[in-house]
Amino acid sequence: MEQGTQCKTSEEMLAEVYRNCQLALESISDILPEVADDDLKSEIIRQHEEYEKISGKAAILAKDKGLELKEPNPFKKAMM
Repeated sequence: MEQGTQCKTSEEMLAEVYRNCQLALESISDILPEVADDDLKSEIIRQHEEYEKISGKAAILAKDKGLELKEPNPFKKAMM
């Protein structure tokens, strides 16, 4: 491993997966009303459903490990 690189714990990675899914879901919800192309809209909806599944699995794994998952902070949301 390179010097200065830190390994993340599985709990940290799980929390990041959850937060990133939440950001993706919010971003998709923000742009979906603006999409006019039906094929593109269908693909975006499919991706939204996949992010929901991944987010749900992450939440279940976190609960099983006794972890509290936090929503993305407002600063990260604003940057998007």
